[in-house]
Amino acid sequence: MAITTSLAFAQEKVMESFEDGIPKGLTTKGGHLSIDNLRIKHGRKALKWDWVGNSALVFNTPIGYHKARNLSEVKPEGRDKYLMDGHSSYDNKVVLEEPRGFFMWIYNEEAAIGKLTFQFGRDDIVDCEFDYNLNFVGWRSVAVIYDRGDMRGIPRADMNRMTILAPATSSGTYYIDAIGTSVPMNPKVATANPQLPYIKPHTRLVTNYEHRMYEFSKFRPSFPLEEMTIEKEKELDVMFDKVEAFIVPEYEQEQFKNKSIDKVVALYNSFEIKRNGDKIYGRPLLKANVYPEHFKEAGLGKKINEGCMEWREHFGKALINIASIIALPKTMKIKQSLKICLLTCLIMGGLIKVLM
Repeated sequence: MAITTSLAFAQEKVMESFEDGIPKGLTTKGGHLSIDNLRIKHGRKALKWDWVGNSALVFNTPIGYHKARNLSEVKPEGRDKYLMDGHSSYDNKVVLEEPRGFFMWIYNEEAAIGKLTFQFGRDDIVDCEFDYNLNFVGWRSVAVIYDRGDMRGIPRADMNRMTILAPATSSGTYYIDAIGTSVPMNPKVATANPQLPYIKPHTRLVTNYEHRMYEFSKFRPSFPLEEMTIEKEKELDVMFDKVEAFIVPEYEQEQFKNKSIDKVVALYNSFEIKRNGDKIYGRPLLKANVYPEHFKEAGLGKKINEGCMEWREHFGKALINIASIIALPKTMKIKQSLKICLLTCLIMGGLIKVLM
């Protein structure tokens, strides 16, 4: 669905998730646009962009950017009403609004050394822009603040066009979902990543882990890696059996006897995971606070996550439940089925990349 709220800052739609089809004003110069119901990140539909070299995705719509305001001077009405969530009172104090940023999800089928260029401006005039690396496969978020130095140029309140420029050569397909052309964005969590490596870190870190993920991603083993062989695989199987007996000894397995395998399979099935050749599809999987925070102006709170699977609540619990009884079945057939469920969940979560 296209999530809307009362008109403010000349922008009506808080999120465009293509539930009503291709929105008015969205076109492509080169390539083809269609609606897809397999690669999705919100709701049941997403935009499919089949592009060729020098294609351009053009969205003529009010961007909705504005400079941060003193929220104590803003009337709590319309979409502004929800910007005040999290603050007890604005009486006799100044509360600066979070800066505005651009947000969306994009799925890339094939990693490349090229880049996308996102441009924002007034008709044919480009006011600000940024580049986005394509060195990935799968879903990635795009989260960039307009006026904190992470874009080239100067944003304006009267911008009315967003353009995404495809690489000059080659061709392919991108899937796009949950576009927010101007959403509140916490600068402490809009951090650098392999696709946006130039984003400047905020001086106040929320957590060391979250702000060092990009740094951690560059770490490599300090010892030489050995190729996996059949002999090594057999050795690992022997070690697995010993570890399995150590972690869940027989006297502790009693507590799992009443745990239904059918319930675990039902939990796995709730992800609606489907395989088509070497492609795997399923319901959207994301961190629980992404949509409620970036799209708080919709006024839906966590209801905006309906239809999505959350990392901690659904994905984490699914892995724990599968792992807790994977050692229990006595038949190899059931055990193998559970392992397939576990591996598929890990692939869906992007934790492993090898398709079994």
